[in-house]
Amino acid sequence: MTINQSKVIDGENYIVVNYGANSQIKKIWVLWEAQDGFFSPKVENSNARRLNRNVASGNIEVIYELSKAGRITPQ
Repeated sequence: MTINQSKVIDGENYIVVNYGANSQIKKIWVLWEAQDGFFSPKVENSNARRLNRNVASGNIEVIYELSKAGRITPQ
């Protein structure tokens, strides 16, 4: 998950859908109560900040995940 560098992040919830080949949904997850510290530092000459999953892990809830074998992983 990346977010615009100028965005102020303070308690928002994000629903994220990750896609694979042929627009197949691979994963659906929610980032609850997002905080600025969950994302990489702001950097000059960049317009995007990346989510640090290790820092945000307690606020991530996986709703759906397709296994490597192509089966749905129960959550």
